[in-house]
This record gives sequence, structure tokens and C-alpha cells, in this order.
Amino acid sequence: MKKMKDEYVLSGLDCGNCARKIETGVSKLEGVEACSINFATGTLTVTHADAQETMSKRIEKTVQSIEPHVSVSPKEEGHHHDHDHGTKNLKTIVLKLIGGAVIGTAAYFIPDNGLLKFIMF
Repeated sequence: MKKMKDEYVLSGLDCGNCARKIETGVSKLEGVEACSINFATGTLTVTHADAQETMSKRIEKTVQSIEPHVSVSPKEEGHHHDHDHGTKNLKTIVLKLIGGAVIGTAAYFIPDNGLLKFIMF
């Protein structure tokens, strides 16, 4: 049968020892040729020779028996996740930079008046 490589997201995985136990348990499943967990990303990678649907159910059952609080879901193709890359506040940052530039320019041209400089700074 053809070798398949599947990736799964392990939600709720919060300790390295749990990851090791899951990795050991999944690697002992019949048909699994290779198994690794990236603890930092919470990703389980499995190379196997069985049908994907059958293997997915067996992996999920094994993970649940080892660590009941960890949920298993197939990793989606592409770049889908719940966080943003900082572009949400881009407008606010640009407005703050422009405001700072305007105030800085105004401060440069203010005559040497102590009260005005005190108010500005």
C-alpha cells in the first residue's frame, strides 16, 4: 500500500512528557511507520500505510486514551489560524507616527518660549 503522511493538531497539549507518551503510543499502532510530535507547534506528524480515515480514528482513540484532555484534529492545508500578524492595529500605528512627526516638527519651529516647550513636552 502507498505510504501516506498526515499531520494533526493536538489542542490542549501542555507538557513535554504528555507529548512523549502520545508519540510513543501512536508509534506503536499497527501500520504506523514514523511518528513525531512538534511540541512547540502542537503538531503530530504520522507516516503510515493504512487508509487515512481508518488511521485518523485510531490515532484519535489512542490520544484520548493516553491524554483525555488533548483533542486531535487534522491539520488544514494552507495558513489558517486564530491569530493575526499585527496588521489589525496598522492604522493606529501609522496615525501615532504621523502625530508624533507633526508634534516633533511643531516643536522644532516653536520659538524659545519656556511655557510652550513645557506644555509640548
